[in-house]
Amino acid sequence: LMELILVQRNDVALARLDEVREVSPNGRIALFYGAAHMDGLADGLRERGFVQEGEAVWLPAIEVDLATSNLDPRTLELFRRRIHASLRGE
Repeated sequence: LMELILVQRNDVALARLDEVREVSPNGRIALFYGAAHMDGLADGLRERGFVQEGEAVWLPAIEVDLATSNLDPRTLELFRRRIHASLRGE
């Protein structure tokens, strides 16, 4: 599952980037992906000759206030465990 979610989705995004660059080689392009994708996308961009200029800037895509979420503690714990397992590649 992680192969599909991370690696294959990165491959598709990078292939699409290649297609767009062929049509518009000097255009500006943005890739919006979650943090778990960044290492793979960064590797793919470096392989294509891109270099990072300046500091990386992280912006939150979503924030959740658990205190007002109305989720019960058991459900919150299940979410946390699933997210941590996903990040470990399980």
